[in-house]
Amino acid sequence: MRPDGDTASNWLRDRSNQLLLGVLALASLLRLLYFNINKAEWWDSTLYLLEAKRLALGIAYAPVYEAHRAPVLPLLGALAYRAGLGEATILFGILLFSVAAVYLTHRVGTILYDRAIGLLAAFLMAVFWENLFFTQRILTEMPALFFWLLTVYCYMRGVARAERSWLYGLVPSFALMFLTQFRTGVLAVPLAPHWLAAGKWRVLRTREFVCSLALGLLLFLPYVVFSFRTYRVPLGFLKAYQLGNLGTGRINPSAVFLRYLEYFPRYLGLLLLGLFLYGAIAGIVSLLREADAEARKERLQRAVLMAGLILFPILAPSFIERFVHRYAICAFPAVFLVIASAAAGITRRLKTQSRLVAGMFLAGVVVIGAMQQILTADQLIRTESTSYLPVKEAGLWIKEHSREDDVVVSNSWPQITFYAERRTVSFPGTEEEFEALLRKSHPRFVMVSVFEPHPAWVYPYLTRKASALRESARTGTMNETETVVYEYAAVVTP
Repeated sequence: MRPDGDTASNWLRDRSNQLLLGVLALASLLRLLYFNINKAEWWDSTLYLLEAKRLALGIAYAPVYEAHRAPVLPLLGALAYRAGLGEATILFGILLFSVAAVYLTHRVGTILYDRAIGLLAAFLMAVFWENLFFTQRILTEMPALFFWLLTVYCYMRGVARAERSWLYGLVPSFALMFLTQFRTGVLAVPLAPHWLAAGKWRVLRTREFVCSLALGLLLFLPYVVFSFRTYRVPLGFLKAYQLGNLGTGRINPSAVFLRYLEYFPRYLGLLLLGLFLYGAIAGIVSLLREADAEARKERLQRAVLMAGLILFPILAPSFIERFVHRYAICAFPAVFLVIASAAAGITRRLKTQSRLVAGMFLAGVVVIGAMQQILTADQLIRTESTSYLPVKEAGLWIKEHSREDDVVVSNSWPQITFYAERRTVSFPGTEEEFEALLRKSHPRFVMVSVFEPHPAWVYPYLTRKASALRESARTGTMNETETVVYEYAAVVTP
């Protein structure tokens, strides 16, 4: 047996491993370049952070955690707060999940295709603008993407390759993915046809899979306890508004799905989109032309799996939610594998004619694709870096000019609650309900912002009640970013 030092040295001397380290270094550098660039947290981010603070610090002003939000991200945030660390540490954890997803893309691609295709797909994941952007937000996308790729990797090693020790991680990684982002639960569906097509159903009876199932259920149990204590039901996610949209007509799944497909030019850019379409068509043609029965079976299994890995992450949110471009992010590791396969195939054919032309083509794909992705990410990250900053400033002003038991009314209630550290409620649907709220809760401040829609009665009401309200703060330098804080004069004057 070789010493560990020799093994590591040999690993580093391998050219493909050197390239992989380069891709991971690039992924890390790009993410660190924009690290903590945002001036204010988004709506969803503050909800996760408020729950993390409630768990770690027992804050009294945190709202009830919404049923459709999964618990893993707040739990990780709570660990940071409990250790005396802040949002930057949590954001760094998001960064680590993002870089790890790049590595897992390479590993999955190596199993499904080869190391070169896995490496190119990992490179595209490293520069993908969606990943770069959402690595800078405390949201569930990057952790969920990591756990999804870990699930697929454990599946490919434990089921497809029959390396049974990897089955131990299969169900736990899926459970963690689900508990990070509930809507990803349906992503197990595309694995089932491949499982059946490959004739791997006997895996269900192995000791390793049974242990994996037990570990997954053990991870799920704390959520059942939390759900029962919070919502009085063991499976609170079933009360989520997204599930309530199913079959109601509020969501048109086909229209939303088509909207995701229409967005592909923005996701990929024209060059990568063209390679993706070419790769998909070439894959179907090669499958139809394959003469060897065993090879055709293997190609068919891979095609079924790849189609599922691309389509289901897009189909899943299409049935429960309006179009939100980041919801499809779990589809793109497979999308980039198709693109990498197409680029590798074209490069091989060109190499038979000219190695120089083949090298120039591959370099062009890498450079042009990366530049398009990085420039898109840079523009979006810098443009959105000040998003919600006026709301943050309003919240901080309220914190400075209020008591701990003061109540605020605002439709930006998650961010105001987070920054003001005061209990905040949203505007009710009618003026009469608002008057009842005034009598019951005696709010001291009312904050309105162009960032959030308001019921039609709100602005006329504020105009009519000018004598009882006093404008106390105005944040934002332009009309489109303006927020206004009103204080009830009767509360602060004799």
